[in-house]
Amino acid sequence: MTSRLVYVREAHALDSTSPLVGAASPLVEQPLHLGERRLVARACSEALDLGMEILVDDVDDQAARSFGGWPDRLVIIGTNGRVLFQSAPGPWGFDLDELESALGALLAASQQGESTALPALGG
Repeated sequence: MTSRLVYVREAHALDSTSPLVGAASPLVEQPLHLGERRLVARACSEALDLGMEILVDDVDDQAARSFGGWPDRLVIIGTNGRVLFQSAPGPWGFDLDELESALGALLAASQQGESTALPALGG
């Protein structure tokens, strides 16, 4: 099992409807090109010391629209590309116990030889 973060549209860019300004806030404008978004994603990864691979959504926001990734989501995607679990919008909707239960159920099913194309779990 591999964990990855998908970096989507910057939620608090200076030119957004809800900018955050402060020492802990990113001081960036919304990237207009994929190269710019990659630079912002790299800076985010380094600042937060995430220690995982980061995938970057294109500026057309296809991944965010397809998987409901904005502002934040915890998502489990099966090897077939199907969403098996999706949390409520975060960060306020994150329920790590619910995520852990979903992962446990998927791992147990996998160990019993059941398909990873299980009915969708969670919110």
